[in-house]
Amino acid sequence: MIVGAGMTGALVLERYRRIHPDASVLVLDRSTAAAGATGRSAGVCVPLGGVPGRTPLVGPGQAYFAGAARWREAGLVRPLEVWFVLRRHNVPGFLDAWQGGPLRPVAAQRVATVRERAGDLRVDPDEAVLASSGDCYAVDAARLTRALLDLHLSGPGSALWEGSEVVAISPEPGAVRVVLASGHAVHARAVAVAAGGWCPEWPDAAPAQPVKRIAALTVDHPGDGLPMLDFIDDELFILPGDAGLTVSFRRESFAVPGAPLDPTVTAADLDEGRRALTRRSPALAAAVVGAHVGHDAYPHGGAPVVTVTAAGRVVDARGMGGSGIRLGPAVADRVVAALTAAFPQPAAAPPPATTPPPATTPPPAAAPPPAVPAASAPVPAAILPTAITPGTSKSAMPTTPAITAQSSVPSTGAAAGSVLPAPVAPVATVVPGGVVGVRNVR
Repeated sequence: MIVGAGMTGALVLERYRRIHPDASVLVLDRSTAAAGATGRSAGVCVPLGGVPGRTPLVGPGQAYFAGAARWREAGLVRPLEVWFVLRRHNVPGFLDAWQGGPLRPVAAQRVATVRERAGDLRVDPDEAVLASSGDCYAVDAARLTRALLDLHLSGPGSALWEGSEVVAISPEPGAVRVVLASGHAVHARAVAVAAGGWCPEWPDAAPAQPVKRIAALTVDHPGDGLPMLDFIDDELFILPGDAGLTVSFRRESFAVPGAPLDPTVTAADLDEGRRALTRRSPALAAAVVGAHVGHDAYPHGGAPVVTVTAAGRVVDARGMGGSGIRLGPAVADRVVAALTAAFPQPAAAPPPATTPPPATTPPPAAAPPPAVPAASAPVPAAILPTAITPGTSKSAMPTTPAITAQSSVPSTGAAAGSVLPAPVAPVATVVPGGVVGVRNVR
């Protein structure tokens, strides 16, 4: 089972199928697929490390998108020219963190031309401008996530349950019990949690991480022929697109623990973004026409955390820190490696899946992602063998002895794939007399 139908959850699913195409997987999301931080992401993948713990996670993301010919043909991944603008005295440190190909200095005349076309942008005399060499990518994160789900949950009985909020995860002997807001419960042999800022809690779960409110501006200005402009020292970038410019800027707005996470754009979101952009271009700041807002967990140490609990039955990946696109492939590798280490036996074809439970409350309002091009030649996919038990009590269940540890499993890299077998989930079966029996499906 995978909790969270964002980019990381979809990449975990992809790796399940790559290892064993008949693995049993159910994907749950509290809203609609890719409607959280993924759907509101600018979708930029740049080979830049420098943050402790993040640096080894950057390479697998670059390899994944560099090899994504299928998604490039579908228009979901495109090579992106990026110009990095930074103080000259900061260039050596930036180059130490850079993991891509050689960067080249941009001629002053070309800088002047782009500045004028992009709203008379300010570039200070003591700033250098360095251009990438074809190893940066713009990713349509929402559509790619839905494409991965469609491809790897294709076939009879595959299961994606949207509008299914998880409120409790309770390890049991030989299984994990997942309780939904509707009151229904689902039993699985193993659970991967990749829920971004909306992580549920459970016994022995990793400590909660701060959740930041992130936003990006929409600017009514033509972006044709412009590179992406990344102002490193400002932590601000300007991404050209078909519908104008997207401006990502640094936020320091954190959610109150336990408070609802509201993605509605506020005046404060717009004002803070305009102030950040005005330093570089008052003209672009005046052309802001909207924004989109999301939430993501920002770990104290700066790097994503993969935590294993319930003797390997629950693996939690959180703390993407607004970098879920470029770090997602490596984190997904670690999640799958942790799960398969606990369950080394391969699975056989499961029986048909059940119908998802009715939603008792509508999911939070979120604009659905654009339609995804039809996937060609889908790989075989099997159903998650799971049944629901309506009216299940939400009280905590007894837990098995648990192991909680930072995962030290090395990332295998997207290009190489993985050779570990995938875990499967047991069926929670309702038998006459109301007794619930759990049986494993191989």
